[in-house]
Amino acid sequence: MLGFVNGKEQAAILGSIRGISNMANVLMEQLETQVVADWARIHSKDGKGGLDGAVARLNKIGIVLWLLGMVTILFFGQEIVSLFLGSLYVPYWKLLAIGWLAYGLYFIARVSGIKHRTIGANHVEFGGGVSGVVMALVSGLLFIPAFGLTGAAWSYVAIAAALLGVQIYQARKLSI
Repeated sequence: MLGFVNGKEQAAILGSIRGISNMANVLMEQLETQVVADWARIHSKDGKGGLDGAVARLNKIGIVLWLLGMVTILFFGQEIVSLFLGSLYVPYWKLLAIGWLAYGLYFIARVSGIKHRTIGANHVEFGGGVSGVVMALVSGLLFIPAFGLTGAAWSYVAIAAALLGVQIYQARKLSI
C-alpha cells in the first residue's frame, strides 16, 4: 500500500529497515517448533497452571530481550542502520525503533496465540489474525496518506496491537 500511495522508493526504505528488526524472526520461529512441543507436554503433564507458568517465563525472557534491543536501538539506531544499509538510510533510523516496538507486541501476541492453540482454543488465535488483517487495511488507508513512510511503520504497530488486543479480549470473555 505504501508503494502504491507514495512510491516504490519509500516501500523499499521501509522494507530494508524493517529487515533489520526481522532478524529477530529467527528466534520467533523457535516458538512455532520447540515451544509448541514443550508446552504441549507441560499442559498434558501439569495442566493449565503449569502452562501458565511456562507462558509467564517466556514472556519475561522475551520482554527483557526486547527491552535490551530497544535500548540498543534508541542509543545506537543510526549506527546500526548505517552498518547494515549505509549512510543513505540513516535519516530513517527511527523507523527501526517503530518496527522494534511492533515486534515486541507481535511477540506477546504470538506467545498468546500459541498458548491458546495448545489448550485447544484455536479461535482465539484465529480472531487475532483476522483483526490483524482488518487493522492492516484500516491503518494503511488512514496512516499512509496522512503520515507517509512513518505512517506505514506505525501500521505495523497497530496490526500487532490488534492481534494482541483481540486475543486478550477473547480469552477474557471465555475466562481462559
